[in-house]
Amino acid sequence: MKISELSHRTGVSADTIRYYVKQALLTHSRQNGYWEFDDEAVMLLTHIRLLRSLNFSIKDIQHVFATSDIIEGDRINHELVSTYISFFHGKLDELEKQRLSLDQAELHLRKILGKLDYLQQLETFQG
Repeated sequence: MKISELSHRTGVSADTIRYYVKQALLTHSRQNGYWEFDDEAVMLLTHIRLLRSLNFSIKDIQHVFATSDIIEGDRINHELVSTYISFFHGKLDELEKQRLSLDQAELHLRKILGKLDYLQQLETFQG
């Protein structure tokens, strides 16, 4: 699929897709002078959007996508394994903090809605 179709299917602008290609997060082929993407690009862009919504930087996403570099031929790069373990533990900690903040915000909004519902009922009974 061409970049315009990929953009339409994912809701990601063509400029952003070009940026992700420059950052080596997406790959493409060239046919008749046009960039062509496969169906995997849709899945990757969906994944990138999710990670970006969780405040992952482009560099963080590159780390996520680069975990395949851990295996070099038939050997495991243990230094990289340790680096990725530390990285992902840090990201899990950040996500847990975000979850706690969201839980608190949800409780606050539910209290407000509860009060508004109560006030709406009072108006109904008094009117």
